[in-house]
Amino acid sequence: MVNEDDFVKMGYNESYPEIFYAFDLGFEWKGLGVSATFQGVGNYTALLNTPSVYMPLVGNTTISNYYYNNRWTPETPDARFSRLTTEGNDNNYMYNSVWLADRSFLKLRNCEIYYKLPASALSRIRMKQARIYVRGVDLLCFDKIDISDPEAIGNVYPATRSVNIGFSFGF
Repeated sequence: MVNEDDFVKMGYNESYPEIFYAFDLGFEWKGLGVSATFQGVGNYTALLNTPSVYMPLVGNTTISNYYYNNRWTPETPDARFSRLTTEGNDNNYMYNSVWLADRSFLKLRNCEIYYKLPASALSRIRMKQARIYVRGVDLLCFDKIDISDPEAIGNVYPATRSVNIGFSFGF
């Protein structure tokens, strides 16, 4: 029999990380430059509770391919997730190591590659500065969550990745 006497503390805080960090990198050489901002968190545990991904068929939610492919069946007794059922089974969804994951991550938040046009070329057209750039936001994430953004656990929208190409100038 498994009951509340068998519970032990696992993982770290689920509400907020214990460690926050960030760092910037950048260099420029002969007008060509790169700048990048990295941000991350550590000692952070996620309760994998996104219904349509990890807990299907609860409250009429859909089922993800990830859960379906990793569910228990007689042929896959060592599967990660419990068997599929349309009936309530509280034991399947109690806090346990199946539903907890390390939510720590390191993300490349911003990255920009640019080229500053030389002042000698700009003086002919009466410009003080001009540069061409490619800028990206949320380009990479290093984490241990299989199919989701570690910041998007639960019923939230994940961070969107974007890439912009531009030209800036000053007179």
